Amino acid sequence: MNFAASGDYRGDGRALQHAIIMQHIDKLTFRPGDEVFDVGCGSGEETKAIASKVKGVVGIDSSEAMIAVANQSNSAPNIEYVVEDARSVGDNPKWRGKFDKVLSFFMLHWIPTEEQPSALGGILSCLKAGGEALILIDTKDKGPHDMSASVLFLKNHPKWGVYAKDYELPVYIWKRSIPDTVKLLKTFGCTVLEGEIKSQEFALSEVQVKLIWKTILKVADLVPAEKQDEFLEDIWQWALSRSADDTKSRYLHVDETVVIHVRKE
Repeated sequence: MNFAASGDYRGDGRALQHAIIMQHIDKLTFRPGDEVFDVGCGSGEETKAIASKVKGVVGIDSSEAMIAVANQSNSAPNIEYVVEDARSVGDNPKWRGKFDKVLSFFMLHWIPTEEQPSALGGILSCLKAGGEALILIDTKDKGPHDMSASVLFLKNHPKWGVYAKDYELPVYIWKRSIPDTVKLLKTFGCTVLEGEIKSQEFALSEVQVKLIWKTILKVADLVPAEKQDEFLEDIWQWALSRSADDTKSRYLHVDETVVIHVRKE
């Protein structure tokens, strides 16, 4: 993530993530007495919406900038936002076995592949017995965050290569199959209620692509302010050249997401 652009990680800046979350959030039934844990809460848009239905929510994110945006824009009396690394939540005795519902949306792919199983286990250890979790993880490198292709485009670009030449993208998409994922989840004492890879196409506007790009890739922050508009316009034109709708006004993004809904035994 480009945490320098955390203020843009809302509205159009996370339209794609929000759309996918809204497709799956009803898999969980939130009750007035529920305590909820939102791991990787970002700017807190879904956190605040959920807080209106439950007793309380703890939202954590490793980024101080994101937590600042969440506190400023999406606070509520029953929400506590905390700066915390998702890899260590299972070590916190205040959180282990405390929550009725645990959420983690588009966070695990920022954790190195070899650390993902232990991180996921720690997150799920925060569930009460009988509690449920909903986990969404990127599993295919396509779209505005078709990372390898887009970074290569920037590295080879005559204007932007100077900023991107040393940039390495810290994204680690989920590589386990659904059967392997189910086996892993069982080792954490969880029953899988639903596990699938959901593939679908989204038509994204110019504003959405530019803001999604800006908030995801830290290399955008290396480009001087006076060149930002030009930089983002080149990104937009590059995206359209790869996959545009018939009107050439929207970028067609193919998304693949691992959807995991579990219950703690």
